[in-house]
Amino acid sequence: MIRRFFRLPALVALLLLPAGLQAQSLGEAPPPGGALQQAAWSGDWTGWGDQGSSQWSIDIVFLPTGDATIDYATIPCAGVLQLLKDDGKARMFRETILTDVPNCINDGLVTLTLLDDATLSFDWEGGGTRATGSLSRVGTP
Repeated sequence: MIRRFFRLPALVALLLLPAGLQAQSLGEAPPPGGALQQAAWSGDWTGWGDQGSSQWSIDIVFLPTGDATIDYATIPCAGVLQLLKDDGKARMFRETILTDVPNCINDGLVTLTLLDDATLSFDWEGGGTRATGSLSRVGTP
């Protein structure tokens, strides 16, 4: 199971990195926010989600593009988060599940809100289901 977790972020980074380089070479803007804001939305975050009847682990790794990978190891399933909206304090993502798809609801909306330098709130909605959670930064930015 651990091998799957490490392959997904590497695969997503390889797929998204060329697009990010292309965008910059075409003169398009980098991901939203300044350097300080980008530092806040970086690195690895881990925590737990709650769906009322069940709880599950969440691990999110932010990519330089503003997108992220997400892994629900205890369900299990994993995927990518595509950045849709950024207001500086909260970001909304479209979640696409890529591994163990039958275990998770696909195509949900994830809203992450930066509560402080080390804490994110997690709100998920999709398929008539809602879930909430809290994530903590792993290490320092």
